[in-house]
Amino acid sequence: MKVALAGLQICLLVLVLAPVGCEPGAAVDEPPSKVDTAPDVSVYAGYAPEKIDITPLTEIVRLGDAEDGSKIDVYVNLLDSFGSQIKSPGTFRFELYEHVQRSALPKGRRAVIWPDIDVTGAAENNRYWRDFLRTYQFTLDFEPERDRTYVLQLTANDSDLSDSNQVTVVVLPQNFAPNVDAGADQEITLPNVANLDGTVTDDGLPDPPGTVTTKWTKFAGPGTVTFGDANAVDTTASFDVNGLYTLRLTANDSALIVQDDVDIVVNPQFVNGLNYQYYEGTWDVLPDFDVLIPEEEGTVDNFDISPRNQDDLFGFRFTGYIEITTAGDYTFYTLSDDGSQLFIGDTLVVDNDGLHPAQEASGVINLAVGIHPITVTYFEKFVDNVLTVSYEGPGIAKVQIPDNVLYRDWP
Repeated sequence: MKVALAGLQICLLVLVLAPVGCEPGAAVDEPPSKVDTAPDVSVYAGYAPEKIDITPLTEIVRLGDAEDGSKIDVYVNLLDSFGSQIKSPGTFRFELYEHVQRSALPKGRRAVIWPDIDVTGAAENNRYWRDFLRTYQFTLDFEPERDRTYVLQLTANDSDLSDSNQVTVVVLPQNFAPNVDAGADQEITLPNVANLDGTVTDDGLPDPPGTVTTKWTKFAGPGTVTFGDANAVDTTASFDVNGLYTLRLTANDSALIVQDDVDIVVNPQFVNGLNYQYYEGTWDVLPDFDVLIPEEEGTVDNFDISPRNQDDLFGFRFTGYIEITTAGDYTFYTLSDDGSQLFIGDTLVVDNDGLHPAQEASGVINLAVGIHPITVTYFEKFVDNVLTVSYEGPGIAKVQIPDNVLYRDWP
């Protein structure tokens, strides 16, 4: 089939270069093309293109990793005299030239020439034809240099006549995802706030916008989190209840989104004092308070038996924590009428049990710096009721244990 040079029209569309193995800019797989069952090229009879007219476009292309190379997808439309997209036999040649800046003839030295693509046969024509788009799609291997501009030229040939046109291809560096670090995990105690120390770096691509936006959010946790500035990388976070929280720092460069998490353990606020359980009963030695039901429960500032309902036949169990600021051997004392015992953790340190008038007993234990559970049990049968708890240790002369080292709760 022969046509006049003035009778062939081709529209060239160049899509964004897609780095192999890179998520941004990846070429979308097209659905399988419709198979043309015609036995030969006579299928094209009556659909001769009118003329060649390749529409020039400017494309911005992302450069892939040097090891991977890149690919460029080219879509070519053949139009008849009515402007309809049609199939037609022919040969396509693609060439890549260096771009000459500020020149009326921008095409410089040829950098790449690809093998001719022959779509004369029906099978090859169908291979490149995308029926639902009514266009041809060609994928060209492409290994450009970064920060360069090229001229991509297409020449169409129907064996008798040919014509060509060009598009400009601008190659930019590959856009890498932002690097995001939400900082080290933390542990705080209410009402303190967490100081968030995030880090976000980016390559400034794509440009525009050339900037990366950041945001802190609560990903998990039992309560409400209030950020000093949720869009600042370095900010503060306050919490309304204790528990384990996961906070998320998100960075978005308009094309890629990256997130990183930080865990914050929020301990309850500690309060000075002790918890107590009050019991009533008749005992000659300390009972097993675990199997008894207390008459009352509450809190006190120290080992205080005044919240009783009667002066005889009662008992107390005090529980809490004691703060030790200097490591070493500590001697604990209980002065009681009747019996009493003192435990540090599960260790019985002072055993002053039984029926007796006011008497003092003591015990020694080595303690590290920190917070230690303390329990004192006491009962009174008849007559006088007395309980005083004291200690001495490194730098501390014997003294009644002060309120400010006793705590009802500790994380």
